[in-house]
Formats: sequence, structure tokens, C-alpha cells
Amino acid sequence: MNLNSKNTTKKLAHAIKGGFPGLRIHHTAIDDATDAAIESMTQQLHPSDIERINAKSPSGQRASMAARMALASACNTSMIHIHLVNNKPVLSHQNGHVSMSHGGQHAVGAWHPSLEVGIDIESDRGQLAIIAPKFLSDADLKRLKLAKEPQWMRRVAWGAKEAVYKAASQSGLVFSAIAIDSLDGLATEGHAIASLPDHQRYALHAQLIDGHCLVTAVHIPTSFRVVITGPESSGKTTLSMALSKHLKVPLVPEYSRIYLTELGEKAYGIKDLQAIAKGQLQAAQKAQPSGSKLCIEDSDLLTLVIWCEEKFGRNPDSIQQAWDKHPGHLYLLCAPDMPWEADPLRESPEDRDRLYGLHRQRLVQRQLPFIEMSGSHASRMTTALEALNTYLYLTQGCRIG
Repeated sequence: MNLNSKNTTKKLAHAIKGGFPGLRIHHTAIDDATDAAIESMTQQLHPSDIERINAKSPSGQRASMAARMALASACNTSMIHIHLVNNKPVLSHQNGHVSMSHGGQHAVGAWHPSLEVGIDIESDRGQLAIIAPKFLSDADLKRLKLAKEPQWMRRVAWGAKEAVYKAASQSGLVFSAIAIDSLDGLATEGHAIASLPDHQRYALHAQLIDGHCLVTAVHIPTSFRVVITGPESSGKTTLSMALSKHLKVPLVPEYSRIYLTELGEKAYGIKDLQAIAKGQLQAAQKAQPSGSKLCIEDSDLLTLVIWCEEKFGRNPDSIQQAWDKHPGHLYLLCAPDMPWEADPLRESPEDRDRLYGLHRQRLVQRQLPFIEMSGSHASRMTTALEALNTYLYLTQGCRIG
């Protein structure tokens, strides 16, 4: 997690090492929402959002504007156009999932490029003791009686369920139906997993910030898609196969190799690349319902986006839109720092560094989480396993060797 703000020099907190891949959280003090800052921010908001804010009290308006300032920083943009879907904020002008909150003297915003996210920040509210039986399960209430700091645990529990409620955005969902596997662990500024009646799961993280309780919730996908990407002859297939074998998880092969091998010596065109994109996406979707915690993909539609532009000077909307809708959850970007290996299907032995830069540029532009792989195969495996250990710890409570 990246916890900082353009609007304040004080960091909210530091997350555990690594954090949830792709998650960005930014913070601002509500006092930083000065009249001048509000006027400037108002010019960047959608009219319907301004109308919602203006319906609040003066203090509520300032807090809401502070939350949008934090969200703009988390989204790495100055313009926040939000519309509501099932009372949940949705970005109108860029990809990603967002959430925001304010409480006490703080406002926070959270953004993730591909996974649903919820965030809540709570000041000390005495009424939580009164309503605790309404939002805590019987098991939670029993744990609460044994807690050394029951007041803090109630705030953590409320914040966690509020964050999950925001992320899930399910009609009819009640707080008491949100189960937290380790409320004790969460209350020690740690991690836990929340589960819903429909078996959807969310990774939780709680932190104490200047007397405020901050909790984030990120949806745990059925299968976390780890995409190995990069230019030709950069060790992608070798790393993909090794990770799949080591972790005992599904491997989605590079569909372009299958397709072009079957095509033979015929020249390929845009329609062929569109067919490859469709086949790659279908292969990835087929692998996901396997029940595996992870899925390793040897390339995805990012490579096809660049391939189309390089080979034909344009990128069909169908391929770009498919990648926009189905990005990987984590990219391992392989550097071409190894000897070129000739292959009948490879075309660009002298252009690998530039193509590597294009892959990196696209990932940065989309603000997708990626880790650069370089050096020996052993070094790459170590780096990759460290990254995946972070994810597995946050979502499964386990690590791999």
C-alpha cells in the first residue's frame, strides 16, 4: 500500500512490507480542505457530484471535498468524475475501482486498477457500544468480552464491515452477515479475511492513525492472475513454466504460438491478431474456475496491443477494450537481458529494449501493478516468489517456499 498525500506532509501510516498489489491509499486532513482548495477541486468534479455534496451541511461539505482530494491523489489525477451505481462511487473517466471515507479530522481515498475496494476511517464513537449487537455476530460478541481493549475492537469490527459493505455493494447485505475470520488479529493492526454469505471474500487490513481506525477491504478474486510479459526472447515462457510447476497452479500458455503454428507460412493480419486475442482470453477464463489460488499466464492482451500497433500501425478497439476490461492482477515484466534465441515465430532480435520500454510504458499508463524481472533465472524466481508470498499472506494466511 502506498500511504501518502499531496495535500499533507504527514504520512497516514505504513502498511506491512509489500502491501496488497496495486492498492493505493491517500490521505488528507480535513483542515487542508481550505476554501481555495475546495474552489479548485469543485472545478474538477462532475455537476451531479457537486449537487450531492451541496445537499450536506457545511462541515459535511468540507469533509466530502477532503475525501475527494484524497481520492484524486490516489487515482493520480486532478479530475474526479464520479457517478453512483448501487450507491457506490464509480469513476466515469478512467479505469479502476475506488472508495473514500472521512471521520474525525481525516479523509482517505483508495484506488485499485482491477479489484473492488472499500475503505473506512473511524474516530472514537461511543454509540458503537450501543449498536454492537446489531452489527456483530454472536461469536464476535463473545470475543469482544474477552478483549483487552473492547472499545478499539468494536471500532475495528465496524470499520472492517463498513469497508467490506462498500466494496461489495450488494443490495440487502447486513453487517451481521459479514464474517471476519480473525477479529483479534485485525484488532492488532494486522490482517484478516472477511466472507459473505455468497462466499465472496475480502482481504482486510487495519491500522491506527492518530487515534483513528483505518480499515481497507480488497476483493479476493477466484483466481489471482499473474501475467508474465515482456518482449520476445526475454525468458517469459521459462519463468511461467517454472512458477506453475513450483506452485502447482494452472498455466495459461501463449495462445499466439498455438495459433501461428497452425497458420503455418501464411501471412497473418489484423483479423488473425483479433482471433489470437479472443483465444488468449478464453484460455485464461477457462483456467480460472479451477479453484486454484493463483493462475500463471504466459503473456496476455498487453502484448497484442503493442504487437498490433507495431506491425499494423493501429490497435483494433476490440483488443484494447478487452485488455481494459480484463487486465492481469499482477504483471512480472521480463527484461531482455539474456542472449537472443532464434525461433521461427520471433521477429525483432534488434528491437527488444525498445519493446521492453513500450510494455513498461503501457503498464505505467494503466497504473497496473508490475515487478521488473531481470538477471538469472534463479534471481527471477526469487523475486517472483517474494511478490506472490505477499499476496498469499494477505489473502490466504500462508506462504510458499
